Amino acid sequence: MRPYLRANEKPSPGRPSLPDQPVHAPAEGVLEAASTASGYAPLAGQRILTVMPSIPLGGMEGATVGVMGALTAAGATVTVITHREYGSAVRRACENVGCECVAESIDCTLRTPRNPHDLVLMVRRWFKFLYVVFRVYRRIAPDWLYITNTSYFWHSWPLLWFLRKRVVFCLPVPPLSAQSSLRRVITRLAWRYIVVPSCQALVCNSHFTLRCLKRTGASTATARVIHPFPLCRSRRNDDSSPEMNVDRRHVVFLGRIAAEKGVRELVEAAMVLVSKYSDVDFWVFGDHSWNNPFAKGLITRVEVAGMANRIRFPGYAACPEALLSRAYLHVLFSYAEAFGLVVLEAKYAGVPSVVHDAGALPELVQDRVDGYVCGDLDVESLCDGMRYFLDDRGKRDRAGQAAQASLSRFASQELASQWIELLRG
Repeated sequence: MRPYLRANEKPSPGRPSLPDQPVHAPAEGVLEAASTASGYAPLAGQRILTVMPSIPLGGMEGATVGVMGALTAAGATVTVITHREYGSAVRRACENVGCECVAESIDCTLRTPRNPHDLVLMVRRWFKFLYVVFRVYRRIAPDWLYITNTSYFWHSWPLLWFLRKRVVFCLPVPPLSAQSSLRRVITRLAWRYIVVPSCQALVCNSHFTLRCLKRTGASTATARVIHPFPLCRSRRNDDSSPEMNVDRRHVVFLGRIAAEKGVRELVEAAMVLVSKYSDVDFWVFGDHSWNNPFAKGLITRVEVAGMANRIRFPGYAACPEALLSRAYLHVLFSYAEAFGLVVLEAKYAGVPSVVHDAGALPELVQDRVDGYVCGDLDVESLCDGMRYFLDDRGKRDRAGQAAQASLSRFASQELASQWIELLRG
């Protein structure tokens, strides 16, 4: 995973640093919602231990910080283990919401060992991780262990089995996604006989994720859907965003520049549409400075076509809300998306999203009401979705208003209540 470092941190060999990231706070109303959702301090006395992914501090990580902030405001004592070298942004975010942070040098990346030396190093990292978590566990004696992703579950599993404590596992990525047939069989068995029996509660971020969990054949009696908290908001004014001419219309993509995000289809559609709409520019925001030949190939293709001034790749977006506030349209054409927090960010800005009918995206966007859901995974379908709004500003403005209104389905008060109910049960 690509690390996002602060200026005073040292990158790993061969990995360049990125610009400083903003300090994040919980979404508006999260803390107030948690403290009032079920009365005064409904989680008073509860102690929660979690290990937070430290690089990057992106949408899902920010949403997890929102959960931790809501639990803290509800009276719980939350302790977060972060990466000592790369976790400063996560630590600041967690401390801002009242969590205690413990910085340790841990590596929780799952890799297939290529030789005996790699295997030895992997085992050493694994035992070090277990030692760190057990040491913190003994100090705070938590009531709940909060697992944030599949890699951390497998690293923690021997400890979970030994301690027999209450575990809540929040699934950010559905099981069985993008796997070969053999790995699917192994994954089904692992979820059915190891993962689910080890957890007292499984929290799916969407109904799509819950359906994927059911397809493993595992029991879903302890599973429920709680949508992620709205994206955390920046506490600083970001002035590093590129200038976007207010007299032009801007179509924006924000995320990882990868094939599965539908970026190739977006670029091909943009190359079709720029010739018809002289006032429309396309912006593909996402880091492409390190080990991303896919992005480099798209950039070269656009440059060769002489469209680099109309289809731009500005790089990492430190302040997405500022960019979306200037956008005419947002596009997320992913092949499959577990949730799509950037769609909520677009809704906040009053910008309709054009999405693909896959994963959890249809749960977020109502076709031709607060956005457009493309039925097919091809360039023509994506062009149709963008033309729907580019040809009629009235439709775009009405969809933008509906997008903002639809945020009531993701109200912080309701989400906080669901988490409090889960942890009090």
